[in-house]
Amino acid sequence: MRFYRLSEIPTRSDDEVFKASPTGAFIGFIVFSGIGIALLLLGISGAKIYGLNLPPAFFIYVGAATFGLFGWAAWGQFRARLKPTNWLLRCNSSGVIIKYRSFENWRCPAENIQAVGFDYSEVAEIRTVKEQRTAPGMGGGRTGRFKI
Repeated sequence: MRFYRLSEIPTRSDDEVFKASPTGAFIGFIVFSGIGIALLLLGISGAKIYGLNLPPAFFIYVGAATFGLFGWAAWGQFRARLKPTNWLLRCNSSGVIIKYRSFENWRCPAENIQAVGFDYSEVAEIRTVKEQRTAPGMGGGRTGRFKI
């Protein structure tokens, strides 16, 4: 077992890298941006919604808040997912490297220890475990059975 800083992590061409896809964050950004822009356009035109006659400034503030908060968060996640630090697990022919810092913390110093590596020779046993649990139901009885 060995601990790595970000700059010390060995990368190979045969690495299999598991990371978060940027597609979901981009779709979220587009959805929230569309909602924000639609609300802004509704606010500028001063349209009525379901018989309510609200001032246009109300829609502008709601649209700006929607786009400003949710769109900004989705854009930040999208940008973080495009960085080379967006990975959780690297497998190659000699071992496994597990990164325990989130890809969203890319602004944190790279000098900190961020990953742990295991050679396959260090792993004693790997097996599949099937477990069954009984959980209490809504009425307090033992009705729910879950297989993990």
